[in-house]
Amino acid sequence: MIERRRLYLKTLKEIVWFFVFAVIATILIDTLIGLFLAKYLQHLPKQPIDFTINAVVTAISLVGTIFWIVPKEERLAALQSPKKIGWEVLWGFLFGFVFVSALAFIALALEQVLPSTSESLATQQKYYENVSDLIQFIPVVIAAPIFEELYFRGILLNRFLPHGKFKAVVISSILFGVAHMINAGTVYFFIFGFFLALLALWRKNTWYSTGTHAFNNLFVMLIR
Repeated sequence: MIERRRLYLKTLKEIVWFFVFAVIATILIDTLIGLFLAKYLQHLPKQPIDFTINAVVTAISLVGTIFWIVPKEERLAALQSPKKIGWEVLWGFLFGFVFVSALAFIALALEQVLPSTSESLATQQKYYENVSDLIQFIPVVIAAPIFEELYFRGILLNRFLPHGKFKAVVISSILFGVAHMINAGTVYFFIFGFFLALLALWRKNTWYSTGTHAFNNLFVMLIR
């Protein structure tokens, strides 16, 4: 009981620090733009700038949480890699084609049952519609899958594994869904996170799920 409470408190601490890093990064970036970059950015569309700022803030928050708040032993365990990382990512990416196709049918079904899911997806599409693919590619297809898999599947999933695989998968998936509630709907990403967690358990690393995650994000980016 005490050990379980300690794990929950540790996770809560990381979530709080994630938002602290986000606030600090936002203030610093806004200050930097106000002092040095405003005159260069004033003629550019607002949405690509907002998207880039959001991506940078998220990256800083995740990196800060992983490398400054997460205990060293958990971080090192999560960073352990198989000998053939490239093949793991490639096979995961190819598996993502099948995986995302199945999720697309689920998403269509959820639109009928949960209108809010459809509305949130429409909001995301409207937000990204003027953002060039080049601006999106690095933060969405490369950075997000790597750091999100490292934290949610590499650290959180393994942290709760001693208390049961099912509980570990559910907890990490819920937190993954909550983290995406503004972008694309908690329910969809809970399901997505659930299957990514199963992939991470199956392959005993996060690189296969990173490939699948990358394909999903690329798919969403291209069909918006």
